[in-house]
Amino acid sequence: MIRGDQDHYNEILTIETKYGKRYIYRRRLDINYKNLIRHPCDLKRDFNESKFSQLKTYIEDMIKTT
Repeated sequence: MIRGDQDHYNEILTIETKYGKRYIYRRRLDINYKNLIRHPCDLKRDFNESKFSQLKTYIEDMIKTT
């Protein structure tokens, strides 16, 4: 498989409880390669602004404060 031959990126969030139970969540983030060539910074912005990424950041922040 050649890197970049897919039109999406999989975001993965893994949460492990103190009792050893693991929860894995995945979400597909579609990538428009034609737009990416013209505006490469948009990919980082799209990733950081995705609801899945924001949820991951929120959960990590909540874990740090408890």
